[in-house]
Amino acid sequence: MSGRCTRVRAGLTPRPFGHHITKPMTSIATRFKTITNTSISYSLVLDGTEASTEFTYQGVVARHLPSLPGYAITSDGRVISFKGKKPKELKHGSSASGCYCYVNIGKAPLKKSQLLHILVARAFSPNPEGKPQVNHKDGNPGNNAANNLEWVTRSENVRHALELRKKQGRSVFKITPEQRTQVVELCNLGMSIAKAASQLALPYEVARNAVNSAKRRPANA
Repeated sequence: MSGRCTRVRAGLTPRPFGHHITKPMTSIATRFKTITNTSISYSLVLDGTEASTEFTYQGVVARHLPSLPGYAITSDGRVISFKGKKPKELKHGSSASGCYCYVNIGKAPLKKSQLLHILVARAFSPNPEGKPQVNHKDGNPGNNAANNLEWVTRSENVRHALELRKKQGRSVFKITPEQRTQVVELCNLGMSIAKAASQLALPYEVARNAVNSAKRRPANA
């Protein structure tokens, strides 16, 4: 894992960046009275991600996001809860498309359901340009390992998907104007994108892009 971090142990006073520092801190485990089999050594994360601290959990790096206290995100794409007596790996559900994984850990003002690949990217991938989407490099939305994720713009995401389909020898689906109108109308009537896509025999991503494009289009266009 790339990035810069500063180790924290119980003890004395902070030193300049680049040195080990010793400073008291409250860990996730001690804060929530969680019992772990081994002691945990925490490090401050200073690599431009949203993560504040990291530690090793079951042989992989786990990081804490300040907006989600009591949970840790691992580099291999898991969410660990430290709110009970013992650490617990959370089971994830599937999004409406059946592609993306989510976990229910958010509290207001956050949405309850949090997409797993977004959490992992927030914890492990710097996003200095503020790009809005996260791309799976291998095209597999079930592979949420940190090294498989990257922040991208919408156009970069679409371009990568098209390039991947061509590389894998799959045909590139082209939606017709009639299909675009139909999927938008169905969703405007309250149907989910997944159901509308199924009814019109469209790939979910194609249907979603059609609906999102319609939302961005001026009302008088």
